[in-house]
Amino acid sequence: MKNIKINDEEIIKEFRSEIKKCRESIESFKKGARQVLIDKESREITVIEQYLPPEMSGRTFQ
Repeated sequence: MKNIKINDEEIIKEFRSEIKKCRESIESFKKGARQVLIDKESREITVIEQYLPPEMSGRTFQ
């Protein structure tokens, strides 16, 4: 197993990317009236945002 070192900026970038993917999925699910999947993606965003610094939270930028 390799030791991979990543810095905080890379981690934050990846979290923000995942949040973006979730939001895109939510938009698709809204078009298909898939409430269960919308709720799942929304919960995933909530969990990811807990690991972001407050000023980087996706909800701050909306």
